[in-house]
Amino acid sequence: MISRNLGPEFGGAVGVLFYLANTFGTSLYTLGAIEILLTYISPQAALFGEIRGNPTVLYNNGRIYGTILLLLMTFVVFVGVKFVSYFATICLICVIIAVVSIYAGALDPRERGIICT
Repeated sequence: MISRNLGPEFGGAVGVLFYLANTFGTSLYTLGAIEILLTYISPQAALFGEIRGNPTVLYNNGRIYGTILLLLMTFVVFVGVKFVSYFATICLICVIIAVVSIYAGALDPRERGIICT
């Protein structure tokens, strides 16, 4: 659409920037998901030892789990949109539960402690 309205020069430049933004965004989202998984959700899943206080262990675990997650995402892309549409309802329910849990945590009357150390 952009290349037809503005010409192939601008359309190509915008397309390359869009591709690069998606590529870097995917890598950062993947690394962020792995870091949250290994730091807060399941620290016992670390393959190379204790993560806290040792960034090298986190990097090595990030490489292994990041590769696994990227292979999973590649499988989803190759299977196609029909496969993704089957799980759209499940993903929507997960997002709704996450948003509701944020508000439920804010209304929790218990004593507040230090969450992230």
